[in-house]
Amino acid sequence: MPREEVGAPRQDLSAQPSVSAPSARLRGADPFRMPLGPEAAARQQVPLLYGQGGPRVLGLDRCAAFRSRTAVARRRVAVAGLFNTGTNLLFQLLLKNCALDKAPMFQVPWGKHNPLHWRGRHWAPRGRGRHVDVSAILPLVTIKDPLSWMASMCRSPYAAHFGRGAKAAAGEHGSTGLCPSPLPATATKVAWQPKRVYKYSSLPDLWNRWYREYVDASLPAVLVRYEDLLFDPERTVAPLCTCVGGRLRNGTFRTVEDAAKTRAAGHRTITDRSSALSKYGSERERYRRYSRVDLDFVRRAVDPELLRFFAYRVRPGGALNATSR
Repeated sequence: MPREEVGAPRQDLSAQPSVSAPSARLRGADPFRMPLGPEAAARQQVPLLYGQGGPRVLGLDRCAAFRSRTAVARRRVAVAGLFNTGTNLLFQLLLKNCALDKAPMFQVPWGKHNPLHWRGRHWAPRGRGRHVDVSAILPLVTIKDPLSWMASMCRSPYAAHFGRGAKAAAGEHGSTGLCPSPLPATATKVAWQPKRVYKYSSLPDLWNRWYREYVDASLPAVLVRYEDLLFDPERTVAPLCTCVGGRLRNGTFRTVEDAAKTRAAGHRTITDRSSALSKYGSERERYRRYSRVDLDFVRRAVDPELLRFFAYRVRPGGALNATSR
């Protein structure tokens, strides 16, 4: 379990559930499948390295219950997700394409990057969360392939500090010589707030624990893949609009072609859609930073049900294929 270092009063913010066993919710579950018309069914929008069959979304089965118990005037959708997982992209797509009774919130009241167990116990300044009833908020949570996400963390670590594999020579301790390899050496501290620092055993441990909180929670929340927002945005965003009682706007769907992040907001690395399509559509790029030792470590550190459900397949042989091309 991550440990909170001494600093601010605890307020039970470090009491996270155990994630030692695979997710019972995901075991045997199938992802949401958007109905396909004849034309859409004939083409695969998302690269095959992220699975077949269209967008993979978790939590849409809870939308009807959320709508039935939450008055229209109170309903809001708000964005959440780990660093570097496309939260700004999702927010922009919602703004441009969803007709909602109330505009989407840039982040959940407890802070879009903060752990879920901070809900109702912490209020993010930009979210003006103290004026919002959290029970009327439906979190829309972005999730990203852990291999790509760890590479993004090497470029822009935000509030995370971890052992940088780039300092290890290629071949040493199973390292490729590229950050974040070797993964067993990526012990991580995250300063969610200046005086609230959590410790994780590795980057995969951080990814696994953060998302398992949302997966295992009983509250309504919808998890959506970054890769689907990038490669197949219209079919992915449509059910997110209807989940809270809205709809897609009439007319042509509006993608986000420029970088969703801005340097003015403090982001070190920004990528436009064209560059992202090339980067995240390459299997070689996905594996090139990792050795077989690293990939075996990911398979042990991350819930296999989480990887299976979102089609984030991790093949130990992928490392060999990436270096041989």
